Amino acid sequence: MEVNRDRVIKEIAVFVLDNQKATINFLNQSGYANLSRNSGRKVINKAISRNMFNEQFWVDFVSFMEDTKEGEKYYNVGWVAITQIVSAIATSINDMVIAAKQALFQRNMAFRQDERNKETEEFYKELAELNAMKEMSISMNMAQQEVLLRREKQEEQDKTIRYIAIFGVFVAGALTIAYITKRNK
Repeated sequence: MEVNRDRVIKEIAVFVLDNQKATINFLNQSGYANLSRNSGRKVINKAISRNMFNEQFWVDFVSFMEDTKEGEKYYNVGWVAITQIVSAIATSINDMVIAAKQALFQRNMAFRQDERNKETEEFYKELAELNAMKEMSISMNMAQQEVLLRREKQEEQDKTIRYIAIFGVFVAGALTIAYITKRNK
């Protein structure tokens, strides 16, 4: 069973959005980050993306999602799915590393000097990691924004329905009073 990377990121993003305090506690208590209790979702997303190359982090995080009372709502699956998620993330990371290595190889063909090759390799590895972290953070922010906009739209629709209902009750009351007044005359 193939796991869709974007779907996994979206599920994690929604979970973080709805469980910010619990996620902060998990990251701090597990030693993956040192966040303040009031950290915003962008700071939390960056902390998660900083740990995205750590396979143990994903095992711990998905386990944390399942253990969280609200976690079942987002990710009610067993250890097979955890393995698939970790595998999907590892594959994604591996693809990024392979792409970075291929870019390095092409540059190394032009620059045969050993010392310069080592510096270039380290630079591109760090650049690939930074880009991957940035992409993860941006993807999570986009998914969270989408959910927030959908929720705000639903709240506005609910508010409009309430106003229409109140107006309807008001009109019905006014018509009833007018009818009773006319009938009594």
